[in-house]
Order: sequence, then C-alpha cells, then structure tokens
Amino acid sequence: MEAKGPLGLDMAKLQVSKAQLSTDDPLSSPEVTLHGEIGDASDITQSPRALNEEVIATPRRALERARRLFVLEPAVHESHPVEVAWGASQILATYGVTGEVGLWDAEGNRAHEPIKLANAAAASGRSRLMWDAAGAVLLIHGDGLGLHVWAKADGLRQLASASMGASSVSFVRWSRTHAGLLAFGTEKGEIFVYQHALMTRAEKQNAGKHPGVVLPGIRADNQIVCGDWLMNNALALASGARLKVSHPIAHLNPRWKTFTKFRVHEMQAKIPLTKLVSGERSGYRALPSIVKASATTTPFLAMNLGDKVVTLVDYAGNFREEGFFIPLDYGTIVGMEWLPNDLLVIGLTNGYIISVNVPLFLSQRNPAAKRGGTPPRKAAPANRRPKAMSTTRVMGAYLSDIKVSLDGTRLCVLGDSRVKELAIAVSTSTSEIRVSVEVEFVLPFESKVGTFVRSLEWGPGGIVCVTSNLGHVFAFVAPAREASALGDRAPPEVDSAEARAHGDGRWRADADAADGEDAR
Repeated sequence: MEAKGPLGLDMAKLQVSKAQLSTDDPLSSPEVTLHGEIGDASDITQSPRALNEEVIATPRRALERARRLFVLEPAVHESHPVEVAWGASQILATYGVTGEVGLWDAEGNRAHEPIKLANAAAASGRSRLMWDAAGAVLLIHGDGLGLHVWAKADGLRQLASASMGASSVSFVRWSRTHAGLLAFGTEKGEIFVYQHALMTRAEKQNAGKHPGVVLPGIRADNQIVCGDWLMNNALALASGARLKVSHPIAHLNPRWKTFTKFRVHEMQAKIPLTKLVSGERSGYRALPSIVKASATTTPFLAMNLGDKVVTLVDYAGNFREEGFFIPLDYGTIVGMEWLPNDLLVIGLTNGYIISVNVPLFLSQRNPAAKRGGTPPRKAAPANRRPKAMSTTRVMGAYLSDIKVSLDGTRLCVLGDSRVKELAIAVSTSTSEIRVSVEVEFVLPFESKVGTFVRSLEWGPGGIVCVTSNLGHVFAFVAPAREASALGDRAPPEVDSAEARAHGDGRWRADADAADGEDAR
C-alpha cells in the first residue's frame, strides 16, 4: 500500500536511496579531517585580471523579447526592499516592511490573502524567504522575527511557528532533493533538523555542534552563518571556527554524523592581508558568509573568507584545499554559483565575474593526485598550462546578484538595470573558458543615484524575478536556451557597432511591444 504523508507526498520517494548510502560514495567513508592549510601565504594566488576591461558585447540576436508576467509597484511594499521566493512553487511569495507575506500567481494576482506575522514589528535586518524543494512548504525567518513555516494545502495556512530557540536561529536551508527537510543553525553553534512531513518538532543534532575556538591571537565565534545541502543529502555548515560536512542525512530519521571538518582559522592565517586592504582600511574580516556545493557525484565546496577570498575544498580528498583572492579594484563577492562540469562562477560588485574550472585549478595547484599518494610530478611551465580561471566584465557600473536556474544549467546576472543570461563554455580541447551573452533584458527601471536593482530569483519554467531597493518586483519569462556551460561552443561574433548599441535594448515585453568528537 502506498504511504502518503500529511501533504499527500509519496513517503517512499522521500527516503534516501540505497545508492546514496553506498560505500562507493566518498561521503559514506569514515570521517576525514581536512588539511585546512595551503602552504605559505605566497601560494595563495590572485585571480586573473580581465583580458579586456570593456563590458562584454551583447550580440543583436541576444536582445530578445521577454514575456513579462507582471510588475508589483513599490507602493505594495511601501517603497522598501522586498524579499521574494519562487523556486519550484507556482506561487511567488513576497515579504517586506509591511510585515505581511504576500502570495501571488503567475499573472500578479493574489493567490491568498496576505498573511500577517504577529511579531513583525520586532524584526530587524534582512529576512529570509524560501520554498522547499517541492514548492509546497514556505519558510520565513529573520532577526527578531523567529522561524515560521507554512504549507500549501487548500490555499495557504500557517502550520507551525518554530519556538525552539527561534530568536537565536542564524541560518536556515531546505534540502535540495528531499521535500520538507529543513536544517537550521543557531548563534550557539547548534544544529537542528526538521522534517515537515512527520509533523514533529525539530531535533537537535548534538554530533554536529560547532565549538568556539580560543587560541593565541584568535577568537572564533561558533555561530552557524552559512551552509548548503549536497545532492546526496549531506549537509555542509560553516561558522567562524569550523566548516563541517555530514554523511548523507536520512529523510525520515534525520541524524547528523560528521564526515569531514575543516578548521577555518588555519586557512585564515594564510591570507595575504596586505594585498586585500587599501590604505583606507584598517583590517580584513575573513569570516565565511557563503557556502556552495557543486551538484556532481563527487562534489566540490566553495566557501568565501570575507569579501575577497575564496576557498575550494574537494570532498573526495583527492586534492588539498586551495584558495585565491580577488584584485582590490574588482569589488567584493556578491555570490557564487555552480554550473555543470564543476564550473564555479563568482559575481563581483564592480561588474565582473570569475569563472573557475575547479578540477583543473585544484590539479594545477596540487601536483600529486592523492594526498600522501602519487609522488609529485613536474609541472608544465606556467605559460603552457591551460588557464583554469578567467575574469570577464559583464556589467559597466555594478553587479548586484548572480543566480543559477532551478535545473542548474542557466546563469543570470543582475546589474546596470538589466538582466543578462550568460553562456559559459569550457573547451574540451584547450580547457579555455569562454563567456558570451545569450539574452539581455533592460528593465523598466530608472537608474539614478540611490536607486538600483537589488536581487534576482529563478522560478519554474524559466521565470525570472527581479527586485529593486525601492520595492519593485519585476517578473518575466526568459526565452528557452540551450544549457549553459555544456559543449564546446564558441562565443558569437559581435561587431563594434553592435557593441556600441549595448544599451539600446529597452524592455521588450510582449505586454509593452504588442502589449562529542565532533565538538572539538
């Protein structure tokens, strides 16, 4: 007999498969402690400068028409920034200073009456709004707001308001692959896992607790600040002291068991601080705020250390951890996203992206294939090595967000009052990374001092949602495109006239044009 959960979910499909727990999976092997070091400070490389400081040209064919779905005007959210969540759900959720959760269909009509949060007046800082993997359960969290969960069933109703130390919740994230499975961390380094389908309270995972670190000259906080779920349902969480990764977590009986851990302060000690601060800055805050895991079978992890340094970790243990820093004049890290074939793309505030072929980068930085295994091989001369990283300027004034589509194949960047979808291809013969603009939309938004486009969110079916700092919400459908970062495709030819016409593509919407051990 087929077992159904309270939301009508197929309970059999919610369980971790035997393949996910196979001993062939490197994350199912005994616990490993990573090195947490990369040699001398001089070994931390700088990311390459762009070969051309001009904004990458947009071919005329890329200035395509977007089908606009709707626009929510600033008055809806009292002209203040708004958080949005679409994900796999057919309903867009919005939340702003009004203290209400708005729910909208794909035509901009209300799908449900606004949901007022009783303690919204106590909220401070930026809130977090997320649908789970199935688009059936909505979460909202913020400082002073607590942690709230709703389920989509017969409309939308509030199912539970988390009361287990909600005021101290510092990080939340739904599982990528298992509907209703939520992990959250606290200011005290504690980890909880909540399974919505079971309708039980969140369970504290004592084995995953992060300790504080007090060493000569070092005091690291144990507050959980960022993390990510892997595709096999393992969980990576970072604090100021540790990066810890679990074994795959079972869906219906979630238990944390540490697979690997990384001591953050050992990597911080190798950062060349003199290259990261200008004369006007007194220091560099090298704390993590972003963790992103690739979607491959043997994944890599990318973590920032402050706004100018990126650390790369190989879970399988084939390569030592490596890091690189970003030139001062390129701005700070906005976000990091993974594309297929372990290609990492990093967005920078001054309009640049850095593309990293991570396996190639790690192999070049690690001459030995295995730690303690194959003896080092003589590296090829630097001028003959394939380039594992490239830098491209994609916006002229600023870049505010970078996001990959739900299927992980399409990449959009936001800035300069426009959205660009990029194709990033790695040559199979030369490993050269090439970036081209596939689609560009100019938003109906007047850019002036004090106003800017703020965030970007993908939805189902190629929907893209953009917000501004004034509270605009623009929703449109991006034209179907071939998967980014796949194949060996050359960028399209662009003549100088088309390059000069870069900003001539006004909003072309149809509506407008035609209308324990672990604790140490």
